[in-house]
Order: sequence, then C-alpha cells, then structure tokens
Amino acid sequence: MTAISRIVRPHLLLVLLAVGAAGCLESDDDERILIVDLYWDDLSESEERFRGSKCSEAGVAEMRWRLVNQDGDEVAASDGFEPCANGIDIIDPDPGDYELELEGYSESDLDTDPDDPTPTWNVVCTGLSILRYDVGYACEIEAP
Repeated sequence: MTAISRIVRPHLLLVLLAVGAAGCLESDDDERILIVDLYWDDLSESEERFRGSKCSEAGVAEMRWRLVNQDGDEVAASDGFEPCANGIDIIDPDPGDYELELEGYSESDLDTDPDDPTPTWNVVCTGLSILRYDVGYACEIEAP
C-alpha cells in the first residue's frame, strides 16, 4: 500500500459516512416527526404585503397552538402560552391529515388583556399529512 492510499482511504471512508448521514431526518418505523416551520408576518412598514420573518423580527412575543386531526380532535397542543418559536416539532403523530391552529401575541396584546388577549397573528395551516416517515411543512402566519 502506498503512502497516498494510506492517507486517502481513511478520508474517503469519512466522506462516505458524512454523505450518508447528511440525508433526510429519519427515525425508526415506530416514531414519526411532523415538522412545521413558522414564518411570521413582519408588521413593519414594507412594500410587500407578507414578509415571512422570525419571531424576533416580526415582534411576536408568545404563541398558542394546537394540532387537530381530520375529525377535529386535538392530538397535540401547547401548554397555554409559550414563547414564540420559529418552528414546531410534533413527535409521533399517527398517520393522517392534520391542521395546525396557531395564534401569536405581541407584548402589547398581552399587556392590554393578560387573561384573555386578542391575538395579532391567527392562522389555520391546512394540508398537513403524515404517512410513515418524517415530514416538514411551511406555515405562513399573516397579521390582519
């Protein structure tokens, strides 16, 4: 074995392992992940009607959400108000079709009525389907 092949072979193995690991997110057959990336409507003045942003850029402080199946039954939900997030991962939902009901609140929403605030952002993201493996979706949340 030449000096070059002794150096190249271990590196080639590392490259092949890295390429194999860079594939899609997989879990075993018994666990699925529904991934929903959230794009919040930035309320700053802009020529564009919708400009998807992160929570911090859009001014979203807290949110509430719930995932419902096609029968309208809740299968997962936030525990009341939670800090705004740029995505939600729902672990091990049953195969089927879902909707994500989502509300977002600014600091002023929460200051106006802390017990029952009116959300600035409110959306139902539809068409979320999961079969056997992990799947991801994008959800645009427009402000009225």
